Parts: sequence; C-alpha cells; structure tokens
Amino acid sequence: MRIFKNNRLELLLVIATFISLFIIKLFPFYLTGQESKLLSSHTFAKVIISIVALICILISLFATTVRKKKIKNNTVFRTIATCYLLIITFSVIVAVDIPSYLRQLQNVIVNCLYFYVAYTLISQKKYDKLFFHYLITIGILCIVIDLVFLVFKDTFIEVIKDSTQIEIIALLYHNAAMGRYNSYLVLDAFIPVFFLVYSTSIKDKKNLFILIITVGITIFISYITLFRTRFIQSIFAFFFSLVIGFHNKIKDFLILLIFISILFFYMFLIMKFTLSPSTNVIDRLFLSQQEDVETVNYRFESLDRAIEMVSSSPLLGIGLGNYKAYVNKTLNRGITDRNNRIHLNETLDNPHSIFIEVLSETGILGFCIFIGLLIYFCLEDFIYIRHSWNTPTSYYIIFAWTIFLYGIFNPFNTVYLSGWFWFMRGYIQNKYNFKK
Repeated sequence: MRIFKNNRLELLLVIATFISLFIIKLFPFYLTGQESKLLSSHTFAKVIISIVALICILISLFATTVRKKKIKNNTVFRTIATCYLLIITFSVIVAVDIPSYLRQLQNVIVNCLYFYVAYTLISQKKYDKLFFHYLITIGILCIVIDLVFLVFKDTFIEVIKDSTQIEIIALLYHNAAMGRYNSYLVLDAFIPVFFLVYSTSIKDKKNLFILIITVGITIFISYITLFRTRFIQSIFAFFFSLVIGFHNKIKDFLILLIFISILFFYMFLIMKFTLSPSTNVIDRLFLSQQEDVETVNYRFESLDRAIEMVSSSPLLGIGLGNYKAYVNKTLNRGITDRNNRIHLNETLDNPHSIFIEVLSETGILGFCIFIGLLIYFCLEDFIYIRHSWNTPTSYYIIFAWTIFLYGIFNPFNTVYLSGWFWFMRGYIQNKYNFKK
C-alpha cells in the first residue's frame, strides 16, 4: 500500500537508506581519526537509518489515521516478533551489566529499524529495479575490495589501522598471524545476486560469462582466505542459486557446474601441493590441525557455559548482552601485546554462535521464540520458492540465509554483520504479504 505522497522526499529516504547500508558493510572507522566508539562510521549509519525510520513511522501514522489507509500486516509474524522483543526487554530484570544490556539493546533496535524501513519503503515495486542495481554495485565493489585486501593484505592493514576500530584491527592482525585473511564483507551472500543478473536476460550469453567470472572469483576468494565459514557460505549460496536459476536450463546448468568444478579442482591442487596443510580450507574443514580442533571445541565449551548460565535463570536467561559478564577473563593476564589482548577479550566475550548467545542471554523463552521465528521464515521461504521459481525475491531469500549462516558459527551481535540480514528479511516479508 502506497503511503508516501511526496516522491522527492521518498527518493531521498531511499538514497539515505542505501548510504546507511553501504556504511555498515564496511569496517567501522573513526570519524575524527581518533579512537572513539561514539564518533564512528557505524554510529553515523545508525543515526541515518533512525531518522529514515522515524520519518517513515510518522508518515505511516498519518496515512492510517488521517488518510484512513489500511496497511497490510502479517499477524503470525507480528505476534512472534513482538513476543521476542518483549523477552529481550524483560531480560533487563536479570542483567547484572546494564551498560552492556543497553549497548546490545541498541543494536537490536537498529536491526528492527532496518527491517521496518526495508518493509515499508525499499520493497515498493517501483524501487525493485533500483534495489537490484544497488545490490549488483555493492557486490562488485565487495569483490574489488576483497581482491585488493588479498593482494595487498599487509599494506592494507597498515593503511587503515589508525582510522579503523581497534577491535577490527586486532582481529585482522590475529588472522594475518594465522595465515588467514578475511575482509568480513560477507561477499558470498552476493552470489545469488550474480545469478539474478543472468536470470534477468538468459538469452544474452554474455550474462552467462559474467556469471561464471563473478561466481568463480567469489568462490576462489572464499577458498583462499582459509575461513571455513566463508567457504561453506559460498557453497551454500552457489548450490541453492544454481537450483533456483537453472532448474529448467540443463545446458547452461552443466556449463556452469563444469566450470566451477574445474576451478575448484585446480584451487584444491594448487593449495594442497604448494602450501602447508594448515593453509588448506578443506583440511581445515576436516580438522587436520590441532588449532582447528580447538576452535570447534571452543564452540562446545561456549554451549556448556551457556547451559550453566541459563540454569541460574531458565526463563529469561542472564540478560541481553550479559554473556561477557559471566566469562572468566583470567586467560588474558600476562598478554602484553595490546592487539592480542583485545582480540582475546573479544573472543571470550562472545560464544561465536547466535543460537548459544540467544539461549544464554534470553533463556528458554527467548530461545524457543527465536527458533519459532526462524521456522516461520523457513516455511514462508519454502512455500514462496516452491510457487515462484527464479524470481528476484527467491534469490534474495538465499542472500539472507547466506548471511545468517555466518552467525551460526561466528559472532552475530552487531549491525556490521546482522544489519543486512534483517534488512533483507524486511524486504522479503513485504513481498510475501502483498503476494497473498
């Protein structure tokens, strides 16, 4: 339902939203050049989306009360989401670290704002093409940044270290010491977008060539960065995009599958026989090195800690953002290097899984409602794709789940990582509601 009358204002809000999304896609950097969590690029992005959301809310209220327009809503989704937000709010009762609770609550609110703006504003049919081209542009830009980061990794870190948030720099230095490099742009999520480029004009064979190049480079980057999650994300996005886009195009399906298989085979051979086993992502998946086993053990240890935490307050957990308050940080004693100390603190502060984090911080109630929300998304997605093969929304569904896949095995509690997921879910949810 159209609620905007001023087209110029509406377009300005769309542009502002795209700018905010672009900013949170990049590393958070200090606006003044000096260390400050308040004066950072991501704070600026949050301010932008807050203003956009506020304007959208005011216009929506005016449309429903004065102009008597009815805005279609999904009762099931609204009920589940409201219950989850209420559990998060009430978890302040058991929180021992109120500042941490408020910081994390702020991230939850911002994610809700991204969802709302996508649902209300960006998902309008007249902006479908603009949104599509925006995603293509961001995807290509992510490829360029990732390639530059890989080729000039050490120089890249040195250039950005004084202006980028210290926690990110500490993480990059730790990864570099381990022989791994990750820009955390979640490039793999754009694989469905590259497939969508081809599906919009299947008669133009040059689009198949573009698809092969962009997807091939993306999977190659995911493989060579030596991050297991990234590689799993790329395979997930590739497989489901392939199924959606080529279920009735056998010839092109085989061409693309053969090319990617050959590319993967050569990548495997090159890295298997020219580099050490620890630098092979396949070996890392099969836990060939002790350090790889330890990272998996850490997740299980985090689960054990979460169960202990939630046992003290089964219904509401320990409070949003309070996982860090219950973690023993004696391990960082004696560490003199600032980057190593910061990285260890950041590691200990997060259980590295959205499921473990939700269980410990919001208890059994919050965890069950959160799982219910995910099941709702999955069912809606399955029903939509089953009846609407090869549509833009089908690819955006894969886009969103590829991002979420990262959060299953890694921290997912900042808008830097989760903002895009909730934005895409808002966009997708609107398409469902107005299709019914």
